[in-house]
Amino acid sequence: MSKIQKQDYEEVLKRNPNDIKSMIALGQKLLQQQKRNQALYWFDAAISLDPNMVDSLCGKGDALQLFDKHQKAIQWYDRALNIAPNHVPSLVGKAKALYQLELDFNKLAKPKVLNKQITESSLYERGMYQESLFSILQIRQKNQKWNSVSKKKKIKTKKNQKFVLKKKRKLL
Repeated sequence: MSKIQKQDYEEVLKRNPNDIKSMIALGQKLLQQQKRNQALYWFDAAISLDPNMVDSLCGKGDALQLFDKHQKAIQWYDRALNIAPNHVPSLVGKAKALYQLELDFNKLAKPKVLNKQITESSLYERGMYQESLFSILQIRQKNQKWNSVSKKKKIKTKKNQKFVLKKKRKLL
């Protein structure tokens, strides 16, 4: 960001301190410079004036991600998506935050123990029910043998039970 652009937004805000669009634009420019505290300040200021402004909600989520507060960022993206379900920056931000949470979880887990099912159940434990369900459905689709193996086990178990019952009857 050039200093001229930043100064332009600051000048507009001096003349009109309630200009929400300038607050959001300044917050976004500060995010590009990695000035997360200042960016968060301007997004919070915009949200205080209009809590339904999608760009400020999304911007706050972006700033929180720079603080590695991915769970909180997801909450702000969700607020934006409740207002505008197709808001692309919020969808992308939420996807990045979910991905980052997954990376953080993988760093903590032992690589040999970690598998897809454990990872997906951790999503459920973190309260991300839709994401967890979607991931579990993906696992089941990829592993088509899952259903056939479980059915075969049930059949074998029933046959074994009948065989054991016949032996017991003969012994009695």
